[in-house]
Amino acid sequence: MADPTSRPEAHMTPSPPMSPGPAQAYPGDGGETSETPYRPLSMLALLGFGIASLYCVVMLILTIAALILSKPSLAPWWTLIIPVVAIFLCLAARIHIIRSEETLAGLNLTKWGMIMCIIVGLSYGAYVAAIRVALQQQADTFAQQWLEMVREGQSDRAFLFTLHPAQRVGIDEEDPNLRKEMELRMLSQSKGMPPHMIFQQFSTNEMVRMIQADPSGTKVTFKGMNAWDNVQDGYKVALTYQISTDECTFDAILLVKGCEAENGEFRGRQWYVDIRESGVSREPNTFTTTPLGDAHARLSQSGESFLGSWQRKLVERQHLDAFLDTRPLQDRDRERAQLQKLTWPGAAAGVGSELLQPNLGSLEKEYLAFLKGEFVQSSKDRFEGAPERRDTTLARIRASIVNPSQMVETNVEKTRPTVVKVGDRVRVTYGVRSIVRPKDLLHGILVVETDAKHLQGPADQPIYWQIVKCEYQGVYDVPPSLAAPGPQ
Repeated sequence: MADPTSRPEAHMTPSPPMSPGPAQAYPGDGGETSETPYRPLSMLALLGFGIASLYCVVMLILTIAALILSKPSLAPWWTLIIPVVAIFLCLAARIHIIRSEETLAGLNLTKWGMIMCIIVGLSYGAYVAAIRVALQQQADTFAQQWLEMVREGQSDRAFLFTLHPAQRVGIDEEDPNLRKEMELRMLSQSKGMPPHMIFQQFSTNEMVRMIQADPSGTKVTFKGMNAWDNVQDGYKVALTYQISTDECTFDAILLVKGCEAENGEFRGRQWYVDIRESGVSREPNTFTTTPLGDAHARLSQSGESFLGSWQRKLVERQHLDAFLDTRPLQDRDRERAQLQKLTWPGAAAGVGSELLQPNLGSLEKEYLAFLKGEFVQSSKDRFEGAPERRDTTLARIRASIVNPSQMVETNVEKTRPTVVKVGDRVRVTYGVRSIVRPKDLLHGILVVETDAKHLQGPADQPIYWQIVKCEYQGVYDVPPSLAAPGPQ
């Protein structure tokens, strides 16, 4: 029996072990991918970046507009809140993203949002600061020059620079007829308040009167710029000055406006004072008086009360007492006794004196002239208004001395009077206004004086006044609101 055939084993080289590869994930097998996992964008980051971008776009538009118009463009002050809000949102978003343990995205948005706000905000802040400094310098220079005109008594020139630059075009400030030229210009251009009323606002301004009452003792110190704003044709700037006189120290607010011509009427930025918004500050602790100022105030109040009683004497036909108030105090008793001897018919009205008593003395003639109203004067050189109108209205006022009428109403102006020491006397000047109905309004002055000892005497010492002047300086159209008769 044959043996089975034996086969030699083939020599096999073992294959190297295969390294395990990355597991393949199949849909639905629960495996993970090698891609970065999705992280949602932080809404705070998106909101902060969006607001920052919007702010930058708005500032860019304003910059382009300024370049095109060759005029600074300023955003409202409240727009400064926008970059602050954007930065706050971006910071809050960064904190939220960092604390989310990389589950939220948007760090780059917060970074660029804050960078844009800081760069644009600081640039705009520097731009506004530069404008503010330039405006303060220009406005202060103009205001100081204007205050110097007031102090030097250049009222017409100072008034000129309370008009809008468009109204000043072509007017020579050195013109000797400057007031008349300004009135003609205002009449042709103004549709509102009459020119004389506009000038009265200037001349009766309390700040102006206090400076002009003591020009040599007035000192002006700039305290700062309170506020400024961009208006339609330029800027308005509120400046504060401390003004010191021999009577008082007070803060004055000057509202000045700088304008640029829209149609090339004038060149560059021109300034003017808004006199209606300028004057003595009403803030507490900004007005202090000196002992001299206290004395002037006391005399002013006393003089005003005296004028009120004098007007009542005229209304009540106490003509002799009213006349004696225009005479020196030491002569009044003697003159009263002398004038009481005038007993002819019509003596109270000054009628028939030349016929019945041709040999009257100087005192009697002065009294009769007073009764005829000749105490009321006007200067032809300084009077504003037509001569015929002046003569007619003055005749009616003079007639009212003896025969008071509701058609003629006279009142002392409620403005600060001027107090001046002249030798051994103190003279106080009040503004006076008379309405001669139906259409005439006259402005003038009433001047009273007393002994200068009352400047330093006790406050309770009686003060005896003398009326030394009643002068009217202009006649104008009466405003409709004053046309109706008022109480006597």
